[in-house]
Amino acid sequence: MISHAGPPLPRNITRATSVAFDNTFIIVGGMVGSGDSTLDTLYLYDPAKPDEPWLELDAKMSGGKIQAAATVINSDGFPEC
Repeated sequence: MISHAGPPLPRNITRATSVAFDNTFIIVGGMVGSGDSTLDTLYLYDPAKPDEPWLELDAKMSGGKIQAAATVINSDGFPEC
C-alpha cells in the first residue's frame, strides 16, 4: 500500500464519504462543527499532484448529506443528466 500526506482539507469535515474517480478521489458531503451544518460540497484530490490544494467542484448536491453512499456512473446511461 502506498500512502502519503496531502494538503489539509479546506475545512474540518467529518462524516463525509469518498469515491474513487479515475486516479483521484472525491470527498462527498459531510458536516462541520457539531453537526449544525451539513455540506452539499464535492472536493477532489489528485494524489499525483500532492502539492496542489483540494479542488471544490462546481457541482453541488441537492442538499447537505452525511454518511452517504457514493459511486461514479457513466452519464451515457442517463442522457437527461
